[in-house]
Amino acid sequence: GRSSSSHRHAPAPQFYAVLPPTQHHCHYTNFTKQENRNRRGKTARYGRQQGKIQRRGDKQKYMRLHRDLQPTELLDLKKRANMLLRDFDAEMIDKDEAHRTIMELVMVISRLWSNKKNFVDEDEMHDFVSLSHDLVMRLLTMRSIELDAVASGILEKKQQSAPIYNPFKRAVLNTEILCSTVALGWSRCSPKVAPEAPMKAQTVLKTLELIHERRKRISDDQVSYRVDDVKPQVQFYNHILSCWARSNARDAEKHATSLIQRMEELGSSDEALSPDTYSYNNLLNLYAKRGDVSSAEALFSQMQLLDTADVFSYTILQNCLQKRFMSRGRNRDLKDLHRAEEVLSQLVSKYESSGFRDSRFRPNNVTFGTVISMYALSDKLLKEDNELMRKTRKWKATEVLENISSHDDVGWGALNAARVLDWVISLSGRENKASRRIKGQDQQGATKKGLEQVCPSSWMFATVMDSLAKSGMGVEGAKRCDELLEQNIDLYKKLGVSELK
Repeated sequence: GRSSSSHRHAPAPQFYAVLPPTQHHCHYTNFTKQENRNRRGKTARYGRQQGKIQRRGDKQKYMRLHRDLQPTELLDLKKRANMLLRDFDAEMIDKDEAHRTIMELVMVISRLWSNKKNFVDEDEMHDFVSLSHDLVMRLLTMRSIELDAVASGILEKKQQSAPIYNPFKRAVLNTEILCSTVALGWSRCSPKVAPEAPMKAQTVLKTLELIHERRKRISDDQVSYRVDDVKPQVQFYNHILSCWARSNARDAEKHATSLIQRMEELGSSDEALSPDTYSYNNLLNLYAKRGDVSSAEALFSQMQLLDTADVFSYTILQNCLQKRFMSRGRNRDLKDLHRAEEVLSQLVSKYESSGFRDSRFRPNNVTFGTVISMYALSDKLLKEDNELMRKTRKWKATEVLENISSHDDVGWGALNAARVLDWVISLSGRENKASRRIKGQDQQGATKKGLEQVCPSSWMFATVMDSLAKSGMGVEGAKRCDELLEQNIDLYKKLGVSELK
């Protein structure tokens, strides 16, 4: 018989509410096989359409997260962050909600310093990094309070919270990533505007290390977060080293070396925390900024023994030598010019010995350009120093210029700059031939870009021609400039407008 009215209008079960009508399996009864096939096809098409819509929505959301923040959005973020800090201090917000909100706010604000082109001024950048720092410190306070509750026996067994995903890297967000993000923000701040940046980042690291040590002694079913969520990673230490490398503080070297030693101690038990190339490059950059050539040389030798030096390590050492070479006073030494070219020769030899495959040792325009600019300026520096000042400065040029009869040889620096430029051109030709051979074999899947990396720039040609014009070589220098200009035009035609800059 007919069912009652209440039965006919009864609500559908819960699982029916989340499925389209064509996916209800009860509708497949009392139909022919062909009709069931057609209905299943419609269901599959419906699922594919929903998947496309979902992927399109994810892509649009991803693009929105990567675009630049507007001024109105910056004001809204600042208001939300200040309100959250006020509610947190007044204990007017749920801890789980505060945890998720802090993570979302910090990751959105970090777009200001994650992008290569910052569109805010230095003062505003400092304000937002400070705001993110305060939010992360509140989050670490929550972690510490939870550990205190476990230690006192107040907190019962608690289920771990669901992971929060990072829309930028499509990875799980945790407390360590947020702390590292804030440290990266401090490293991007100007040392003049934020002289406290290294100490602020170091405070976050020490707090996180204490929480990690306490968390390791507690079982997983008592705390809502995992041990790895509060374990500092090597990138975190590198960001703090970058802060000290940019700092103008007098004790920056002391703090940086102690942090490197701390990483080496941790690396003895956990290899993942050992200092890497970026760690040593930050310390090397600190020495180069202060012009400490002896310390930079010692660290560079240690990096070569550990096989952690890359092209940036060689470039930083060259910059350190260039800074002392261009200084005024008794520190200037012509040996630095010879040493800079020697460092470049070692880098090129390693790159050629690898068959032009190891990109770690591929020279760039900065490595060659540093030596070219040093030679181009050497004529000017030699002319500025007369015999009396040369005796007081005590230039040690005899070992470097044994084949040079006098320091006053006309165009000595310009000719050497032109020689280094010819070196770049010949190296780029050899690399181009090797890259074609490697691509033809293609046995190990190695791919090379040929002249795209090792290629003389127009700036190199302009620097050498300018030094020749000012060297006093006369007609000989003018002829050499014409030859360089023709070579520059030939490379320009060969590589195209977009290649040679």
